[in-house]
Amino acid sequence: MDSETATAHAGGRQHCYRMLSVLVSIAALATGIVILLHRITWSEIAAVWLRLDPIWLSAATGVYWLQYPVNSARFHLVVRWIRGTAERTAIPFHLVLRLVCGSGFVATVLPFGLAGDAARILSLRLVGGLSTLDSTRATIFDRALGAQWMSVVGLATLPVQALIAVPTELMLIEALLFGLVLGGAVVLAFVPSRLAGGGMPRLRKLASAFADYDRMQLPQRCWLQLALAILQIGVSCITVGMLLHAADLAPSLWKVACFIPFIQLVSSMPFLYLGWGGREAAMAATLGTVGGLSLDQAIAISSAWGAIAIVGGAVNGAFVLGSWRAP
Repeated sequence: MDSETATAHAGGRQHCYRMLSVLVSIAALATGIVILLHRITWSEIAAVWLRLDPIWLSAATGVYWLQYPVNSARFHLVVRWIRGTAERTAIPFHLVLRLVCGSGFVATVLPFGLAGDAARILSLRLVGGLSTLDSTRATIFDRALGAQWMSVVGLATLPVQALIAVPTELMLIEALLFGLVLGGAVVLAFVPSRLAGGGMPRLRKLASAFADYDRMQLPQRCWLQLALAILQIGVSCITVGMLLHAADLAPSLWKVACFIPFIQLVSSMPFLYLGWGGREAAMAATLGTVGGLSLDQAIAISSAWGAIAIVGGAVNGAFVLGSWRAP
């Protein structure tokens, strides 16, 4: 196969993936709407949207944007740990912040999953001076660590949920998701390092790309990641709280806080466009059933959350401008 044919095939695969990602988000939304059609009242959802206070809505958008510096702090640490460089030779934080914000802008304007991850890999390769392999590992490890520690905090909320009478069935669903994520993290931490030492050459090469994930689990590093996960959940809690205040709703804040890790995990699935579809399903299953909100109110708040995510991502276009040279 010549180079032109290979390029054409690669372009065709990328186009198919983009279309598949868009279709998955649309299908998730459509499926949820069809299932809930007989249970939701569109006039009530519209009523919630119309009474959103613009000042509180703007404040919620500003607080939501704070997730980008928090995510940048984790990504900065991951890049440093992979490179194994000293502080004085590490990629500066302000450049990582621009990179993360720029990837958020790309993920917003390109309607297919993993667009932001692809932008991070390319930016690290071109601006950060990392190899393609290390850029890919840093991006994958960052996503995996975010899900891992979100799951740890989510598991810690289950006893609190039991105390505030959350149904056992819902807690089991949450525990299953958290357990699957943590099980995947365990596999990523221990299996590649063992496969890298033997077996088939292709398998060794693939395993070696992920063999350093266990280095992310050193005690001091774990405490830093846990603190960042709690901070990220706090930002989301405040965002949702402001949206609820903007709509003049007052559900149980304990339940809102407990359900945030589950909602965040579902909405962060890479094949969804900015979480659309997954976030609405998670909000309906949690806050829309036992969280002190009606189903209509939960869907209205969830869609408002999705709207400010789009605004926050679009604002990040400002970070794409200017020089990208590290000092």
